[in-house]
Amino acid sequence: MKVNVYGAFYCIQEVIGDMKEAKEGKIINFSSKSGKTGSALMVPYSSAKGAIIAMTQAIAYEVAPFNINVNCICPGITDHTGVWSAVSAGYIKNLHMERDKVVDKFTAKVPLGRLTSIEDVVDFVEFLTVSGDYCTGQAFNVSGGREMH
Repeated sequence: MKVNVYGAFYCIQEVIGDMKEAKEGKIINFSSKSGKTGSALMVPYSSAKGAIIAMTQAIAYEVAPFNINVNCICPGITDHTGVWSAVSAGYIKNLHMERDKVVDKFTAKVPLGRLTSIEDVVDFVEFLTVSGDYCTGQAFNVSGGREMH
């Protein structure tokens, strides 16, 4: 909670005054598909990510009159990140599975058939900053279809 929720809150708190004064701005928070649908064995993580979604929506209502967009990106399992490294390492070690088999196990649930890449997330951030002028209070999935609400 301290890193995920408080970290996002304090960053927003720091910039929101200048954005209100300028009467414009875009805030993009980072949650997870686990913030929408909890993940087994990840109660603290899922809870914190769910809190970020609720915070995003509440702040979006408050700052809309100042032409400030507040949205949230909810990536699926993202390759080459700390969370994925920890999860996959557990499967590799405890279930004696090779990395490729672990990836296959997780991507079997993804309609587009692969893990989320960091580039997928970066591309969506770019979309929101450049073209997302009429989007606010949303929690966008970038999960290859793994999460669809």
